[in-house]
Amino acid sequence: MKDRFFLVVVLLIMASAVGLALPKLQVYRYQPREFKNLPADMVLNANMVLDSWVKDDNPWPAGKRIAIMVHGCPAFWGSYKDMTPLAAYLSNGRKINDKVIPAYDLIYAISYPTGSGIFQTTRSFVDLFIDKTNQFTPNDKVDIFAHSMGGLIVRSAIWMMGYGETVIGITHNEGKVCGCFQTKIARVVFMGTPQNGFDEEELKILRENYNNLPVEVNDMYFESMILFFLNSPDEDKIVPCDYYSIVGLCSYKPDDFLKNKVGLGYKIFKAIQDANFPVHDGLVSSESAGFDLKPFCHQFKLASLSLNHDAIKSHPRVFSTIDKWMIDDHWFDKPEGEVQPEVQD
Repeated sequence: MKDRFFLVVVLLIMASAVGLALPKLQVYRYQPREFKNLPADMVLNANMVLDSWVKDDNPWPAGKRIAIMVHGCPAFWGSYKDMTPLAAYLSNGRKINDKVIPAYDLIYAISYPTGSGIFQTTRSFVDLFIDKTNQFTPNDKVDIFAHSMGGLIVRSAIWMMGYGETVIGITHNEGKVCGCFQTKIARVVFMGTPQNGFDEEELKILRENYNNLPVEVNDMYFESMILFFLNSPDEDKIVPCDYYSIVGLCSYKPDDFLKNKVGLGYKIFKAIQDANFPVHDGLVSSESAGFDLKPFCHQFKLASLSLNHDAIKSHPRVFSTIDKWMIDDHWFDKPEGEVQPEVQD
C-alpha cells in the first residue's frame, strides 16, 4: 500500500505540474428531435441529429435518471456526437418481453480534446463531475457509457477518487475538500475499451501511421504507469459500482465500414488488420477489451459480439445487450409503491 500511495502522489503531481495545463472539458445535453415518417435507421444517423446536442453548463439535477456518454480518443472536434445513436436509443422507453425499461430523463455527453495525457484528462473529468453532481442527494447516481479510451478515463477517475479526501485532496466549492464520488456512479458500460492497453507491436503500427503519436495513446501502452495502477488488484480499493464490458470480435476490412479510404483511421485499421493479430475489433484486441475487471468492482459482466470498433458503440446488438443487463440486474426497479412510467409498445 505504501508503494501505491507514493505512486498515486507522483501521478497527481505530474498531472498538476506547471506547463501541463489541464484540458477543458465541455458538457452537452442530448435533446431528441422529432422525426415523422422516416426510417428508423435515419433517426440513428449522426448526420441527421447534429443539432440534438446542446451545450449545457448547468448542474445535473437530483432525482433524475441520468446517463453520461464518454467518447473515445477524439479524432476531430465533436467526437461526442459519435455517441448519438446510443443516446437516441436510451432516450426512449421500451418494453422487452413484458419488461418495462424506462427512458433516461437526461443524457449528457462529456467532450474532451486530444493532446493531453489520460491523467490530465482524468483530473479535469473528476473536477467537472464533482461540480456537476453537487446537487445530488445520497440516493442519486448516474450510469456511464464509455467507448474505447473514454473507458480508461472513467476507470482512472473512479480509481483515483477511491483514495478519497485524505490522499487526493482535490478541492472545489471555495476550497472545501470533496468526498469520494464513486457512490454517485451506479454502473459503467465499457464498449471496446483497451482495459489492458496495446502491446508493443500494436503501438508500433500506431507510431508508423501517426506523424506525432498523441500522448494519450502512449498512455495506453500495456506497461504504462496508468495501466499498472488500474490493473493492480487491491482488495481495499474495490469500487462500489458495477462494470460491464462489451468486446468486439469482428475486424472487418476497413473498406467495409470506413467511408474515408485515405484517412488516418483507414491506414491504422488496415495496418492492424494486415498484421493478423489475434482476435480484435479492428483496433483493440479481445484480450485487452475483455480484461477481467471482477477484482476491481462490485459486479462485473462481459459480452462478446461480432462487431468492429466503430459499430461497438452504435449497433442494435449492443443496444440489446445493454437492455438484457438492465433487465437481469434490475437497473430501474422501483421501490414498492412507486409507479413505473408508461411506455408505448
